[in-house]
Amino acid sequence: MASGGTEAKVLEAIKRLKFPYKRQISLALGISMEYVDYLLNYLRRKGLLLYSKGRYFLPGARKRKIGVLKETKKKRKSGRKKKR
Repeated sequence: MASGGTEAKVLEAIKRLKFPYKRQISLALGISMEYVDYLLNYLRRKGLLLYSKGRYFLPGARKRKIGVLKETKKKRKSGRKKKR
């Protein structure tokens, strides 16, 4: 699946920014929000991009993101004192 120049730049920006919002992508690339919205929807339809809770990420990044969230929850639980 080959991507054009702008699509490739969007994918690279998402990889670099790690789970960015649409506005962050727009600012990083200096492209209008409308055009970024069009590109992101296009890449989602092609299956090159995933979206969740306002953030965009590459398909392989989802597993890493879930792992990071699980580690954070474990750390919070271990820091609490047990009631006696």
